[in-house]
Amino acid sequence: MARDENTMVFVHGLGQDATAWNDVLKVMPDTLTLRVPSLLKSTGTQQLTYQTLYKSFETMCLEYKAPIQLCGLSLGAILSLNYAIDHPERVKSLVLIAPQYRIPKFLFTIQNGVFRILPQKFFKNMGFSKNDTLSLMKSMTHLDFTSRLDAVHMNTWVLCGTKDRANRKAAESLTTLLSNATFKQVSDAGHEVNKDNPLALAAILNSIVCGE
Repeated sequence: MARDENTMVFVHGLGQDATAWNDVLKVMPDTLTLRVPSLLKSTGTQQLTYQTLYKSFETMCLEYKAPIQLCGLSLGAILSLNYAIDHPERVKSLVLIAPQYRIPKFLFTIQNGVFRILPQKFFKNMGFSKNDTLSLMKSMTHLDFTSRLDAVHMNTWVLCGTKDRANRKAAESLTTLLSNATFKQVSDAGHEVNKDNPLALAAILNSIVCGE
């Protein structure tokens, strides 16, 4: 298969940038065309909401030669799941790391409240400004893909770090709701699996690519 017909897209999480995947990419097979978009640059000057972010992400993915393989973490997993629901015929396989398919409103409200009282400097390492982060989180409060999950019929792997207790329940629940999904834990990793244990994550991804 030609390289441009075997594309894998890695989508980072909130508080990360594209470089968060560097240690994973180093050990991915050279038979893949690797795409690592930056969510921080995708919306340009538009107000940052989930809707504007997703539309930019969708436009970008539609430019890649289909079908693609998607691998997203946290916010990146939500975007990847959303794209797979909207364009199942364009997604060959799906890897969702620490995903949420239905935003836990109570916890999200608390987190949003905490972010509101944090100083601007806290957000420097998150990539988005404080206003953008608050706008994004507010726009995600009612996000719920439950009724649309039957559109996701491609091979799917739902991953979660062994130390990521906050997201494990949602990850396991999503696995049961999808028709063709497998749940795997990544050893010695918290929420940021791509940073905490990139080699273990890469080993799982390589087994997927090689047709486990």
